[in-house]
Formats: sequence, C-alpha cells, structure tokens
Amino acid sequence: MDMLALLTKVSRSARRLFVCTVLILWTLVGNKALGQTLMVDQAYALLKQGELSKSQQAIDIAVEHPSTAESPKAWYLRSYIYQQLAEQKTDSTQSLRNVSITAAMRCLEIDTQAQFTQDCQSLITHAYTSFLNEAITALNNQNFREVLPALQPIVESESELARTYRPEALFYYGYAQLQLNREDEARTYLYEALQAGYQDALIYEVEVRHRTALSQYDSAQWYLARGREQFPENANLHIAELNFLMQQESYQEAEQSVLQYLERKPNNIEGLLLAGTIYEKLLSSEKSDSSYFTKQRKAYEQILQINPNHVQANYNLGIAYYNRGVMLINSAAQDYEIDIVRFNQLLEECSTLFLSALPYLKKVNKLDETNVNALKALQGVYYNINDYEQYNQVKAKLQQL
Repeated sequence: MDMLALLTKVSRSARRLFVCTVLILWTLVGNKALGQTLMVDQAYALLKQGELSKSQQAIDIAVEHPSTAESPKAWYLRSYIYQQLAEQKTDSTQSLRNVSITAAMRCLEIDTQAQFTQDCQSLITHAYTSFLNEAITALNNQNFREVLPALQPIVESESELARTYRPEALFYYGYAQLQLNREDEARTYLYEALQAGYQDALIYEVEVRHRTALSQYDSAQWYLARGREQFPENANLHIAELNFLMQQESYQEAEQSVLQYLERKPNNIEGLLLAGTIYEKLLSSEKSDSSYFTKQRKAYEQILQINPNHVQANYNLGIAYYNRGVMLINSAAQDYEIDIVRFNQLLEECSTLFLSALPYLKKVNKLDETNVNALKALQGVYYNINDYEQYNQVKAKLQQL
C-alpha cells in the first residue's frame, strides 16, 4: 500500500474515532443532565414519603447543578421543602423560612411559562404571615428582642408581595425598638410605618416627643393636632398634648385639656398629677386667684383617696400647703399699708397652712427616708412653726445624706 492510501486510511479511522468520542461525551453529558432531573424527581418522591431531610439534600444538590439551576420546578420544590422544614418549629425556623422565600423568588424570576407563579406567591405570603404572627406572639409575651429577627425579612424586603405586610411590620419593629429603649431607631421605623399608611396613636406620640425635643414646635403641634383628631379617645396622646402645652407654658389651654381628660378618666393618677401641676403654674401667674390653690389641693387629695401612700401626691400636697404659706408671708411683708390686725390674721393663716403641710411631708419621709426635698421642706415647716428641736433633728438628717 502506498503512502497516500495509508494516510487516507488513517484519516478515516481518526474521523470514526472522533465521531465515537463525541457520541460518548454527549451520552455522558446527557446522563448527567438526566441524573440531575431525576434528582429533582427524587426530591419530590422523598417529600411525598415524608423524608424531609433527604428531600432537602436532594433538592440542594439539584439547584446547584448547572443542568437544573435554571429549572423553575427545582426552585419551587426547594421553596416548598424548606417551608415544610420551617413548620417543624426548630431553632432555625426563621433561616429555613428565609431560604423558602429566596427559592420562591428565584422561581418567579425564571418561570417564563408561569407554571408555578401562583404557588410561589402563596409560599411567600405564607412565610411573611408566619413571620408576622411570630412577631405578634413575641410582642404579647414581651419578648421584644425576638420581634426584630422575625420582622427583619419583611422590613428589609423590596418585594411587591411584602408590601401588604410592610406597614404593620414596620410599626411592630419600631414598637419593639421603643420597648428596648432605642428611641432613635424606634422613631425611624415608626415614621416609615406612618409613611407606608399605618395609623396608630403611638406614632404621633413619638413624633410629638421627638420634634419637641428638637424645638420643632410647629411640626410637633401639627402631629399632635393630627393625632388627636384621629385618636380623640387615646389617653397617651392626650397626656402628650398636656405635656406639650405645659412645655409651651400654655397653662390656660392645658387646664381645659386636663379637664377633658379627667371627664373620661376621673381617677387617673397621672392626669390628676398633671392637673395639680397646671393649677400650681396658674397660681404662680395669678397669685390673687386662690381658687387655683383649692383646685390644686383637691387634685392631690383625690389621688390620696385612691392611694394614701402615693409618694409624689403626698409630697406635692405638702409642698402646696407650704408654698402657699410662704407666698402669703412674703406678700404681707411687701404690703407696707397692711394693718396689724390683718397682719396677725395672715400669720395665723400661714401657721395653719404650715401645720397642714406637716403630716404629708412626714408621710413622705416615712415612705422614703432619703428624699432630700421632703426633708428640706420639713425643715422649713418646723422653722416657720418655731419647732426648733424638730428643725435641728431634720437638719442633722440632711447633713448625714
């Protein structure tokens, strides 16, 4: 055989070898692809058999392999399997649910035929609902730290499906932060909740407090008016209004507001304390109007009828009597035209006021022996009623503190 014939024969043999090699390679690739498709089917079969752990292992392999990484069925199945794992309520429930959401989202991206759209949307909304329910349970149990990781997937999601749950999640997230004394973070999320359409009196209350602290009084007043309009029966928001009016020294308006508050909650101690403070401020500005002293006294007496050992009410009432006595003495001392009869009457009236203050201040001292303000007031009372023995004893106590 000549050289040309030999080369031709070799060339034909090489071509046959190349064709065989290609066929073998295609067969191997096809088998691997088929193997991965079978892996998806195997994951489904194991799921039906209740073998969740094995089903999870199979689907995790399938979604990582190039031949099935773009399979909508594989990603849908992964989402469903992880949802079932999350339902088992293990310590990793939240992370499992997050994987389920991610897988369903991936399926929606690549499912051009929309075969699994409705099912994936249901899986995602089920996960968000579960997160929200867990957060509410944690809130009810006052486990505020557990609220944050439960709501984080919703709060941080930009998905359209999360939009339905986002306003409520933002509010609960902010509320939990508030209970953890993270005022700045809380306000951020509560404000976002308001912007997203969630309505709650707490949001307005926090905004009023925040903007007042920044001296943004017009803005604070706007939120206060809007909140009171929407939640006229909310006690906390009403208290916020009273505090704002007090801070603005709008005592006449504050008086009207506190009367409205006490109409609905006549025995509310916080409201009665505020009423007493308002009357004290009005008394200071209108010294000739003794009716404010009477109203102030009655507010504190009402608290003591509810709780005789209320430290603040005892102290406030004692100080009210004491301050009234001091005011009358100072007023008499500055009145150069007062006659001796009227002066003696004022001294007797002042003595009665100081003696009236005494039992309440002594009660405070009994309830709280380290209350410096009560001891100083007691010292003043004993001095004005000329009881120097008690005066010196109280003075010694103050020096020891």
